Amino acid sequence: MQKTLNRPASFENKKLTVIPYERNFLFLQGPISPFFNELAHELCQKGYSKVYKLQLCKGDSLWWDFELITYKGTLENFDIFIEATFKNLYITDILLLGDCRPYHLKATKIAKSLNINIWIFEEGYLRPDTVTLEYNSGTNAYSKIPKTKDFFQTYKPVKNYPLIRIQNSLFTRLRWDLSYHLINALTFLSFRNYQHHRKAKIYQEYIGWMKRFSKKIITDKFLLPKQLKYVENKAFFLVPLQLSHDFQIIQHSDYDSTLCMIDEILESFERNAPKETLLVFKIHPLDTLLVNSIKHIKRKLKTLPSLKKRVLVLDGGHLPTLIDNSLGVVVINSTVGLQSLSHDKATKALGRAIYNFEGLTATQPLNTFWINPQKPNKQLVQNFRKYLLDHNQFNGGFYSKHGISIAVPFVTHRILENN
Repeated sequence: MQKTLNRPASFENKKLTVIPYERNFLFLQGPISPFFNELAHELCQKGYSKVYKLQLCKGDSLWWDFELITYKGTLENFDIFIEATFKNLYITDILLLGDCRPYHLKATKIAKSLNINIWIFEEGYLRPDTVTLEYNSGTNAYSKIPKTKDFFQTYKPVKNYPLIRIQNSLFTRLRWDLSYHLINALTFLSFRNYQHHRKAKIYQEYIGWMKRFSKKIITDKFLLPKQLKYVENKAFFLVPLQLSHDFQIIQHSDYDSTLCMIDEILESFERNAPKETLLVFKIHPLDTLLVNSIKHIKRKLKTLPSLKKRVLVLDGGHLPTLIDNSLGVVVINSTVGLQSLSHDKATKALGRAIYNFEGLTATQPLNTFWINPQKPNKQLVQNFRKYLLDHNQFNGGFYSKHGISIAVPFVTHRILENN
């Protein structure tokens, strides 16, 4: 059943009131998967929930069995529309993936003013077996997670349960992603005002993927094994690269792109790192290389000839093994930083991150990190992880049927206990 509200509806400036314990949920944009639909079913099965989903583009209607609220207006007028929707439908809760998308920024601002519960999903901070759910907070550096050594030194965990290993499928994720973007392309004219949160066109990203992975077939067979063998018994620092279009870079760092970070690291390493150490960059597994970090590193090394044989760029390799074998890890604010801390590795975060504080990350300048990298406090790391599992990390995943089946019951319980 679909309800279309193409222009702001008239409404009285009324205070939201609902029947006790009744919850009216509005799902905004979520993971490109059936996750939100399965969560909606679970909420409805509890007997006192009404669910709707906002459709900004045709792909938002995929994997949805309930009522749709369609918006075809401009981003500029969206705040008027969404406030009307909240009030007309007596929305008590909104659910969304990521808090930095333009539509979500407007929606959450208005929801706060109306005392609507805000549930923000994100991929897990403790990957690969968790999803993040923040309540009336923000994700990543916008989260209300305490960021002081003193707090976590005395933290007592609330619960203790083992994480089930999630069976992820890149093929399934790709199939769902293709379905979503294909239907958007076919119905573009019907949603011509829709603005995607990423600058690059989807077809450009898929072309980038095809170029990268056609080359990767060859490099995985011939180049990568030689590179891994070369660093096997050598002292090296690891730099896992992030995606330049990620809000972690755009919103939660002072870098314009990952290329700026690469320049800073190379120049600092060249000036300060012991001559026997290597620097290993690892390409993000989902990078389309539209912002081509591999070519950028090669160009930069031409200006730093002393690093010619000391810098490697890996397009692959087992990340936990690379972390274990490294002297330390440098990130902007990637969740790999949390993995590194869990491996008891010195970790330098160059951006704003939930884990970037004394006792966890190295607080020393980057220039001295290469010489004497500060290791984390093991007990503090354990307490921090337990805090995350107590408050905003839930076993499961967004992009496989197995992950969704594990996550939905945990997430539903968390949402419905908040009456």
